[in-house]
Amino acid sequence: MPPQPQASDPGAGPVPGLGRRLASLFAIKNNKTGRTWSYADAAAEINRIYRRDQLDTLAAQWHAEGVSDDEITERREHEPLRTVITSQYIGQLVSGEQANPTVLRLRYLATFLDVEMGFLLQADPGVDQQLEDLELLSRPGLRALARQGSELSPRELAQVLRIVQTFRATTDDAS
Repeated sequence: MPPQPQASDPGAGPVPGLGRRLASLFAIKNNKTGRTWSYADAAAEINRIYRRDQLDTLAAQWHAEGVSDDEITERREHEPLRTVITSQYIGQLVSGEQANPTVLRLRYLATFLDVEMGFLLQADPGVDQQLEDLELLSRPGLRALARQGSELSPRELAQVLRIVQTFRATTDDAS
């Protein structure tokens, strides 16, 4: 079960490059909708997950205290819950205005974006290359090409690459 926030949730410390990595991840299209996530939609989804985790933690505590299932259901419906992040804060992280998020916020952002928390924390050229690759694969034509290419042998992939390079060379010459 995810940790619950403490009165003073520690910051992760300044995270160099976090805004760029978040911007790249938010530029990738959502597989369910085919659109990029807005910060407002992302904050709503993150807070929905956070509230669910809060309620699950409270329900486990109440159950351990011997509270009946009916009472737990009643309490869950009336429990005031906090939010963990706002769309404005996500925007501030992306723009670099904020660069020291709490560990809790980073954990929920990573969960939402379906990446490891370490991915958000790393200032690593390899991570930047992975983000560029993800941005490229968000283009529908390239995504389809990559899916088809994943079934090719290394020799066949080399042939396709030569075809693409030849095509690009001829179109560059025609320009």
